[in-house]
Amino acid sequence: MNDIDLRVGVILSAEEFPEARRPAWKLLIHVGPLGTLRSSAQITRYPREELVGRRVVVAVNLGEKQIANFISQCLVLAAVDDEGTPYLLGVDEGAEPGQRVA
Repeated sequence: MNDIDLRVGVILSAEEFPEARRPAWKLLIHVGPLGTLRSSAQITRYPREELVGRRVVVAVNLGEKQIANFISQCLVLAAVDDEGTPYLLGVDEGAEPGQRVA
């Protein structure tokens, strides 16, 4: 099995995703030299204005997954409490898009 490739990404846009079975955002994430990837993320507790421009940790080598009419290309990582509430993993200022997370 391959190791999971974790990278720093910056959310460029967050769009509503009413077609998803569970509430989610459609995200466009800049991952430096890897380009721009799309992700469906069940992080709707965060309003759009708190997401756009935010640095996040993304897994980039898990393959694509179709969610409704959308192809998700990476996974945004979050901690989840006992009720299933997600808390995005933070990345300090200065970390550049595409940098490996170790």
